[in-house]
Amino acid sequence: MLVYLLQIKKLIVSGFACFFLYVGMIFSQEMPEDTTYRIEIFSDKGGRVDWNAKTNKVALDQENNGRWDTYICNPDKSEMINLTEDLTGKTFGDQKVMEWQHRGQPAFHPEGNYILFQVMNEHASSKIKTPELLSLGVNNDLWIMRSDGTGKQKLTNNPKGFSVLHPHFSHDGSTIMWAEKYADNRRAGTFGAWRIKLAEINFEKDSVRLENIRCVEPVKNKWYESHGFSKDDTKIYFSGNLTTDLKANDIYSYDLQKKELVNLTQSNSTWEEMYHLNPEDSGIYSFISSRFFNWNNKFGWATLRTELYINDEGKVKRLTFFNEDRSQEDGLTKKHYFIGDHCWSPDGKSLLAVLAEVSFGETNSRIVRVFLE
Repeated sequence: MLVYLLQIKKLIVSGFACFFLYVGMIFSQEMPEDTTYRIEIFSDKGGRVDWNAKTNKVALDQENNGRWDTYICNPDKSEMINLTEDLTGKTFGDQKVMEWQHRGQPAFHPEGNYILFQVMNEHASSKIKTPELLSLGVNNDLWIMRSDGTGKQKLTNNPKGFSVLHPHFSHDGSTIMWAEKYADNRRAGTFGAWRIKLAEINFEKDSVRLENIRCVEPVKNKWYESHGFSKDDTKIYFSGNLTTDLKANDIYSYDLQKKELVNLTQSNSTWEEMYHLNPEDSGIYSFISSRFFNWNNKFGWATLRTELYINDEGKVKRLTFFNEDRSQEDGLTKKHYFIGDHCWSPDGKSLLAVLAEVSFGETNSRIVRVFLE
């Protein structure tokens, strides 16, 4: 959910706050003396990011003259290539892709030869509404392309008002998952009713097909956001408000064979999401959390603060301290920082993470790299 604020151009929340969002401001972080983690800026204007272990390539979306595109590059940021700029003006089925339509949220196939991504569809407004941005997914469809940008294909044809968000491949590359909004049911919370979609993916010579499309929705009319598969692909991980109040969010696993739902965090008053397994050690996983930070539901998500954590064999370690200012009496920065989407390096020794910096009137996002001790 937190990544929802990363690409918003304009947001009005029940008359309480109005803010314009853009990317690119330079920032600095004073790390507490007791931390052993090193942080560097990877991109001053980045969004969702993925790092492929087989090819050692990084895919990310970032702002491009007002529109968000999907890029690929090396881990040192060299050979940065825009993969989706050439979509403008082309027609796929009933959709002609317009210049203003965002294209992003990339996710690699485990072999690194394909990338899933999102594109705003024909139902989106040319004066883009907040929910239609990539990080909210409304009036988006799921697409795929080869990692060199060729072979672009639209995989879904969503009705108006439906969402596509956070696609992921299984580790064996045979299945994909994503989150889908299907109704504006306010009982589910601010964002409506969502579910997890799963589909087998068939790679043919000249096209890609989705087969055996199915839904996972163990609790109806709730918020769901997809995170990925277990290493043996028997379980999926996602977050949502399935068993919490609307100000909280938990991380869940769901056994696809046994159809068993497990709440992994059980934090009824804390916002936690973005569960990602360390590629080298199955006992280590990363997540983001609002631990130690209260937020005001009345004034919306601009009051939310989160940091990046890892769980190492049951011991939780906090990696970032963006929200701390030891010069302030309450110990908090005036701006609200939150970590959103992130991914592990192939060697499991660092993470790339989206960082949003929120103050009244604006939000700035970038990608940072966190090096473990």
